[in-house]
Amino acid sequence: MLNNNFKKIAIKKIILLFCLFVGFTSFLTAQTIDPNFNVTLGDSNYIKQVIPQSDGKILICGQITSVNGVQRIGIARLNEDGSLDNSFQPNLPAGTMVDRMLLKMDGNILVASGGNKVRQLGSDGVVQISFSFGNVPGYGEASTGAKGFIQLADGKILVLGSMYVPSLTQRNGIYRVNNDGSLDLGFIYPAAATADVRSMAVLPSGKIMIGGITMANLPNSYGNLFRLESNGAIDPTFNNGNLGPNQPVQSITLYNNLMIIAGYFNSYNNQNIKNVAFIEEDGSLNTNFQTGSGFDSGIIHTTKRYGGILLVGGQFQSFNGVARQSFAGLNLNGTLNSEVNSNNIITSTGSAVYDIGIQNDGKIIIAGALTFSSTGGKKATSGLVRFLAPNLNINDITTSKINFYPNPAKEILNFSVEVSNIKISDLSGKIVKQISYSEKSINVSKLAKGIYIISATTKTGETINKKFIKE
Repeated sequence: MLNNNFKKIAIKKIILLFCLFVGFTSFLTAQTIDPNFNVTLGDSNYIKQVIPQSDGKILICGQITSVNGVQRIGIARLNEDGSLDNSFQPNLPAGTMVDRMLLKMDGNILVASGGNKVRQLGSDGVVQISFSFGNVPGYGEASTGAKGFIQLADGKILVLGSMYVPSLTQRNGIYRVNNDGSLDLGFIYPAAATADVRSMAVLPSGKIMIGGITMANLPNSYGNLFRLESNGAIDPTFNNGNLGPNQPVQSITLYNNLMIIAGYFNSYNNQNIKNVAFIEEDGSLNTNFQTGSGFDSGIIHTTKRYGGILLVGGQFQSFNGVARQSFAGLNLNGTLNSEVNSNNIITSTGSAVYDIGIQNDGKIIIAGALTFSSTGGKKATSGLVRFLAPNLNINDITTSKINFYPNPAKEILNFSVEVSNIKISDLSGKIVKQISYSEKSINVSKLAKGIYIISATTKTGETINKKFIKE
C-alpha cells in the first residue's frame, strides 16, 4: 500500500513537469492562445490594467460594462479559467471607467477613475464609503488625481498624479499617502514643480525613479527621467545633470541593478537609442543593449520582465522592420525575441496593448483595446487574451554545475554547496524572498505555486541563476 502511494506521488510529479515543459516549449514561432481561458466583454469595452492574484484569480479594470454577459462597471474579478467571480460584486456608479487600480497588502483595492476620483473597494468589491483618499484634517477636502500606484513595504502608497488641498501647498506629479488614505506630509517632492509624470519605480535602495514629460521649475535642470530620495527630495547625483532621454518616458521596469525605460525617445545623453534603453544605477546608458531602428511607433504603454525576456506592449506594427502587432519580446541585448510573436492573433493595426499580466504558472495575459483572429478558437474581438508560457531566455540562466533539490519543491530547497545572498524572484523580476547569510537550504513553503528564478553566490564568488518550480 505504501509503495503504491509513492508511485502515485511520483506519477503526479512527472505529469506536472511534463505540463510545464509543454508550456515552456510551445512558442517556437508564434504564441499559443490558452483555450481554457474564455472572457467575453461588452461592446466597445477595453481593459486598462490586469492584476493576476496569487490565488489564481485575476482583477481587470478599464472601460467595462459587462463580463460574460453579466453587468460589471469599471472593474471585475475573474476565476482562473476566465469565468466571472461572483463573490466580487463591485458597486461603482454607472458610466465609471477605472483607469488604474492597486491591490493593497490588506486585500482592499484602490481604484482611480476619471482622473480626479480615488475610491477604495473591499475584497468583495463594495465601495468603502468611510474611506477618504487624500484627507488632510484641518485643511479641507482634497481634490485628487491618480494615474498609478505603488504600495511601499511600510504600507504607504506612492501616487502618480496631482492633489490640491485648500490652504495647503499643491502636490504636482507625485505624492504619497498613508495606508488609510491620508496625505503623508513628510513626502517633500518640490511643490513648485510642474510635471506630467507617467511612470515610476521604487529601487531596492528606497529611492524613486520618475519618468514623464520634461519637468519644469525644479531646483536644477532635469529632463524626462530623474530620481528622488525616499522622502521625495531630488537626488542631484543621478546622471550628473546630463540630458537623459530626449522625449517622454512611458514605462520604467527594474532588472537587477539596471532600469529599463521605454517611451518616445530616440536618444539618451545624446547617444542614439530608440524607444527602449537599459540605464545603469548612476544614470549612464548601458551600451550592451541596442535596439537599432526600434519600433515604428514610440507609443509604448507597458514593459514587463519575463525571466530573460522584456515584454513590450503598446501601439506599434513592427520592430526593426519585422512585423510585431502591438506586442513583442526583446532579448537582453536589444534584439527581437522570436518566441514572442502574436502577429497571427492580434490582427488590427488599431489595436493597443495597455498592460501585461504574468501569472505564477508562467502564462501571460495581455490586456487592451484589441482585435483578435479566430486562431486557437478565440473570438474575434476582446480586450483580454491569455497565452501559454514561452521559453525563458537561456542566456539568463547559468549553466553552473551547482545543484539544488528537490525540483519541484514544496517546503525546503537544498543546495549542493553552501551559498549566500540568496534571492528568489518571480518571472516579472519581483524579489519575493531573500537572505544574505550563508545557507545550504531555504524554506519556500510560503511561496505561491508557480515558477521562480533563484540566484545565489558561492564561496568562490560564482553567481548562479536557475529556475525552480514551487508546487
